[in-house]
Amino acid sequence: MRKLGIAAMILALAVISTACTQYKTDLRAVAQETGMRNITTSDASYPNYTATGQYEAYEWGLAIGIPQPVAYLLGVPHPIKLMEIFPRRSNEDLLRKIATMAAQDGAKEMVDVYPHHDFYTGFPCCLIGFYEDHAIGTGITIR
Repeated sequence: MRKLGIAAMILALAVISTACTQYKTDLRAVAQETGMRNITTSDASYPNYTATGQYEAYEWGLAIGIPQPVAYLLGVPHPIKLMEIFPRRSNEDLLRKIATMAAQDGAKEMVDVYPHHDFYTGFPCCLIGFYEDHAIGTGITIR
């Protein structure tokens, strides 16, 4: 029983550390690579702009994760994606895709960006299942 408790503690620490590092996206690096002046998650510093459009990108694949019942026991109310198996792309790759689309339409900056939102299904095999990543943002030009 003690070994089971230790294993559960190690699993909980792995989940917490993965969840803390998984959602970081380097907005500044993506902005530099795509020729944007700035990419931000809000529009508070841009009171006067013209939107060129809202851009979205999706990615589907296989991942290793923790299914809903186990995640719920760990205190997380949704399944947890731990690692992508295929395709292995970073959050920056998905954001770079929408920033490139915005730049092609004449945007110089992006606001209201949600750089990464994921959904892990746990289907078909609980620990290995399908996932969906989603990024969205608004391209702008300053008046």
